[in-house]
Amino acid sequence: MNVMYINNISMNYGKIKALNNIYLTISKGLYGLLGENGAGKSSLIRIITGRQKPTNGEVIFNNASVKRNKEFHQALGYMPQNFKAPEDMRCYEYLTYVGMYKGLSMNQINENIDWLVNILNLNDHINKKIKNLSGGTLRRLGIAQAFINQPSFVILDEPTAGLDITERRNFRDFVSRYSEKNTVIISTHIVSDIEYIASDLILLKKGNVISNGKYKDQLNEIQGMVWECKEREDKILSLRKLVENYGGIITNYKGEDPMENQLRYISSIKLSDTSVSAIPNLNDYYLWKMWRQQ
Repeated sequence: MNVMYINNISMNYGKIKALNNIYLTISKGLYGLLGENGAGKSSLIRIITGRQKPTNGEVIFNNASVKRNKEFHQALGYMPQNFKAPEDMRCYEYLTYVGMYKGLSMNQINENIDWLVNILNLNDHINKKIKNLSGGTLRRLGIAQAFINQPSFVILDEPTAGLDITERRNFRDFVSRYSEKNTVIISTHIVSDIEYIASDLILLKKGNVISNGKYKDQLNEIQGMVWECKEREDKILSLRKLVENYGGIITNYKGEDPMENQLRYISSIKLSDTSVSAIPNLNDYYLWKMWRQQ
């Protein structure tokens, strides 16, 4: 089984500290790398893939540094946040080129292109020039090239940017199944991209890991602390202040109906008669964890 150790990684850009002494162990499963924009996600990914040298620390894959590690790069599938491809190439030409670069035979390349084109709904676009693709279709091509060699270790940086609801669902289904036997890391600031499919969560804030572990274990941290209630508009303001005074946080609010506003909050105690206990979700946990690290 492939195992990666991220040992004491730090990254400085002049006086700006993008990453601060990061330690992680990554094996099989789907890892959600979550954080606000500027948290250090892309810097960490560039270091993991060997595209950027860290200020300090080392990344080890199967007991060897990722630097000039042929085994790692053969096992790797990667889509950067700002994915680009030669605009005058047709999609199938580009995927063929990437497959050849990865050392695949033409039979393997053709089989894998057929597999990915069907999964990612690229049938109508495979013969188009890349410059004629929409933003969402280009994103799906980027996902396809990351999987062209059926890699055992996949890193996707903001993969769903520009995808519509249907394609987001297809993507989640695909990577969820793929991660059952392989490692998939999805870096995103969109919680819904990984909710319900992640096996592990890594939360970054200002270059620091503030949470790391199994998805279910992390949600259990706020079990019994999530509440939902419906109140008239005139009572919402006082309830908001009450949540704040008791050290809680509001994670969702719907105010479409003045007579029945819906409020979801995290608090160690119930704060209104109309509040009922709710099942924690990833949005609750993410907002709560980020808020506690202010």
